[in-house]
Amino acid sequence: MIWRLAWRYVFSAQRDAFLVVIVRMAFVGIMLGVAALVVVLAVMRGFHKELLRCITQIESHVTVTAPPGEKYWLPAPSLLKNLREHPDVERMVPLTFGQGAFVRSGVLRGMNVRGVSMRDMGCEPMIQDLREQEFKGAHVPVGGAVIGVVCARELGVQVGDTLDLILPHAYETMVGVVPMIVPVRIVGIAETRYYLTDANTVLVHEDFGARILRVPKPLVHRLDIYARTPEHLDGICRCLEDNGVHKVRVHVWYERHASFIQTLQVERLVMTIILTLMILVAGFNVVSGLMMFVRDKRYDTALLRLMGCPRYKVASLYMSAGSLIAMGGVVTGVILGVVICAYIEPIRRGIEKVFQVDLFKEEFYMLGQVPADCGVDLVFTIAGIALCVSMVAVWFPARRAAKQSPLECLRYEM
Repeated sequence: MIWRLAWRYVFSAQRDAFLVVIVRMAFVGIMLGVAALVVVLAVMRGFHKELLRCITQIESHVTVTAPPGEKYWLPAPSLLKNLREHPDVERMVPLTFGQGAFVRSGVLRGMNVRGVSMRDMGCEPMIQDLREQEFKGAHVPVGGAVIGVVCARELGVQVGDTLDLILPHAYETMVGVVPMIVPVRIVGIAETRYYLTDANTVLVHEDFGARILRVPKPLVHRLDIYARTPEHLDGICRCLEDNGVHKVRVHVWYERHASFIQTLQVERLVMTIILTLMILVAGFNVVSGLMMFVRDKRYDTALLRLMGCPRYKVASLYMSAGSLIAMGGVVTGVILGVVICAYIEPIRRGIEKVFQVDLFKEEFYMLGQVPADCGVDLVFTIAGIALCVSMVAVWFPARRAAKQSPLECLRYEM
């Protein structure tokens, strides 16, 4: 009976227009606050998870560099054997690594040159995510290179074109010092959806990389180690230390990106606090709406009290009426937020097309599209917080309605 009466109170057609506006404002405020909280937290969590996925799948988990003061080194056979037999190591890649720049039609783009052996080439993310290729199998031919889709788009090249790669070496000639320029034929274009790889990495054969980077074989610049569990690298680090590798030469992925990961966590926490305050503001709208509602229904309250209805049932009546507004706003806001998360990328592209703005810069966010991870746990958590805030807001007007004297209410109505 309480819920039926509360339903008639909230959705009755015979109400004051101003009261209708107040109730609708409270409903819309909760709906927008919940929807905004769902969308923002889903995007923040999806961005965090997608970025960590790209980092752990594309970049090495542990990198061992050359001894201090040396450019390249030769890994000891015993070290390689122990790493291969280690249960936490999935694979390891000795490689040559250097800096260079592609130049085409006056456009200069810095690149990271990555030289990998034929044995390890098939496991490279750029090979696994090839979008266009000219060669067969997983072995990049000597003199060829695989670049990312962002680099290919900005330089305007396709598979089969030739680019000039400028390297940080120089020749002394009769006309002066001339930089080393090597022609490189594009044999593949990869799309890993990780901006740093798609824009700044060029994958070449190990022999070709050693020749252009002037690395004596079989020396390498560094040793990239990929773990089975990227979050647990203590065993690999102890193995390296036991084999005489100083910890100064060991670099793990979460230390390289520590400041960025911490920034994401702080940003997510701050956005959660800010958007929760939005729900609190919506809760104040519920308080003001119910206070007006209680004032409008004080004659009905007096009649209920005179008919023997106890105070707690009067309070339950108004709490039920406020709960209908709150639950309706929360449910509608959750549905709206989930729908926006499901179509976040088309919505983003539509806004960019209409207003001619760039809302998600790849070079800044390092991802090709807006990720959104709207899990069930996130939805239930936000809905629970919003309902708790709304119930606290509803309690105060309901308590005041229960304390009203029926004689005082009737006196004002006479």
